[in-house]
Amino acid sequence: MNERELLEQKPWYNPGKWYTTPATWLPEVRATMPDLPKEIHIQDVTLREATTNISVFLNVEQKVEIARRLNDIGVLSLDCGYAGNADDEEAVKRIIAAGVVKKPTRILMDLVCYDISKEADALKKASDRVAEINATAFCPVVKHRPRNAAELDSYLEVFRYIKENHPDLEIYMGFIMTSGGMYYFNNLPSTRSNFDWQVELAKLVTEAGVDRINLADSEGIASPPAWKYIAGQFRKAIGPNKGLQVHNHNDYGQALANALAAVEGGANWLDVSVCGLGHRAGNTALEEAVMAIEALYGVKTGVRLESLYAVCKYVQEVSGAKVQPWKAIVGDKIWYESASASGNLMQLKREGKDFFEAGEEVWNPKVVGQTHRILFGKESMAFYGSGAANPAVVEGFLKHLGLKSDKGTIANIMQAILKEIEKRGAQGQDRFLTEEEVNEMCKTMAK
Repeated sequence: MNERELLEQKPWYNPGKWYTTPATWLPEVRATMPDLPKEIHIQDVTLREATTNISVFLNVEQKVEIARRLNDIGVLSLDCGYAGNADDEEAVKRIIAAGVVKKPTRILMDLVCYDISKEADALKKASDRVAEINATAFCPVVKHRPRNAAELDSYLEVFRYIKENHPDLEIYMGFIMTSGGMYYFNNLPSTRSNFDWQVELAKLVTEAGVDRINLADSEGIASPPAWKYIAGQFRKAIGPNKGLQVHNHNDYGQALANALAAVEGGANWLDVSVCGLGHRAGNTALEEAVMAIEALYGVKTGVRLESLYAVCKYVQEVSGAKVQPWKAIVGDKIWYESASASGNLMQLKREGKDFFEAGEEVWNPKVVGQTHRILFGKESMAFYGSGAANPAVVEGFLKHLGLKSDKGTIANIMQAILKEIEKRGAQGQDRFLTEEEVNEMCKTMAK
């Protein structure tokens, strides 16, 4: 897309939904992402990762309901835990029995192996077990490099066995710490070196029938430039038609940035969890990833955005893990607008106008199932950026209600609002009044 087409087509603007910077679509910028996928698929790891967080507990019934909700919003794969783990297997059985997951959504089970050459039989038996309980995907996760030709052949033999004996089972292969970090550096020296061996092995196993490669930064220690480079190396090795997935932790607050960098490098699958719930600082957040990919990159994820808030609210309720109220996309208070923001939100609301279409928002909260609330805090009673008292907000209320709006009445109502805000703050409550409360205060004091 040249600059003329960019101006005419406006790919950064989705009417009624969002707008972003046009710079993302500049030819010079798009040229830095030659392997950007045309579509991104989502695998959710909430049923496995969230339960490793010290704050989270999910029973089987809740896992079934989460699986249903994720399937319904278009998530294409559910990581349900580990083969051989009784609790995880029971959850998979119950999810399948309940019929809440429909094709094409996959039900995945994993098995971590330290050395396939010594655990080949265990992996084969695990694949038998995964197929037996009717899961639809299996992912051996590798931590140790093959040291010679015989060990390499044992790796390939495992995947040949799965392909021959369970042809309907999708096969993935996971790598721990593809960023080359010192994961368990005392007993796994191979991961202190570069990741060339992983790239080479990924090429061989995909040629042997593996459907998808999953790259995991399990300690959250990579940087976005590193992830873009790493993903690019694997994409070149496995070709354009195999799945390339990345799994990121948020220890440095970079999970989303790293996931997006990997997408720029050619990853077309993302591991995410609802609200980012996971071990330690958590994982890439489902809701942030899909919104960023669709709005900022113009790439489809297949996820029904309008249901994101409801799914995230449900998981918070049943897990007991509440996210910060200002969390991007699904925080409860990110659409709590100050009455004085831009000076005219109340007027727009009274006129029945959409805030997004009026240019007051970069994206519409309705997109994810959120909604506005206009509230009155201390800053609502001041001119924007100055701190000086602004009578216009209360004056607008009085005129709308058909009440007297002389200076004395306005000043008294403003003082009463500020006093109530301070009182609530002293009691540990939210420091704001609702629109309805201000209405009643105006009616009471402006008779």
